[in-house]
Amino acid sequence: MDRALVDADVVVGTTSAPEPIITLDRFKAISPQRYDRVLLILDLAVPRDVDPAVGKLDDVYLYSVDDLQAACERNRQERQRQWPKAKKIIDEETLRFVSELHHRSTGPVIQRLREHAEDIRMEEWVRLNNKLSQMNVSDEARREIEKSLDRVVNKLLHPPLASLREAAMDGHQSSLLAAIKRLFSLGD
Repeated sequence: MDRALVDADVVVGTTSAPEPIITLDRFKAISPQRYDRVLLILDLAVPRDVDPAVGKLDDVYLYSVDDLQAACERNRQERQRQWPKAKKIIDEETLRFVSELHHRSTGPVIQRLREHAEDIRMEEWVRLNNKLSQMNVSDEARREIEKSLDRVVNKLLHPPLASLREAAMDGHQSSLLAAIKRLFSLGD
């Protein structure tokens, strides 16, 4: 065992010996042959396989079952301390996910409402443009009239769409969604 201790970088003790098998005297006897190399000792035995005094030497790092238990307890306490932060992140991300899910469910209705409004705008523009052609209205004036029609449609759509988005974020969009479908004859 002394030869193995001289060559070792890591020692794991797991015997069921009634007394330490690596004593301070034994380790001091082989220590000069190690040439001040660092040794990591994990003493997992109960009772201990390594005399605690060995761990006080400069080139030895000794960890026992008690040290591992203390580290586990520190880690458990740190996890417990971090739990409120983790819970807050989980809650925020869950809320964001549900809000996004509700928002996506409104997407098809918003799309149909925009298409419906655009169809009406286009029908009226074609009808008006034909009349403007007969009245010899300039192209510049026609572009302004067309922009005005776009703005009117956008201004009319903004309140119901904003309300729908807001309701979706709160998770209460279903009744508003049904009302918009019915008011604008969008179907299912």
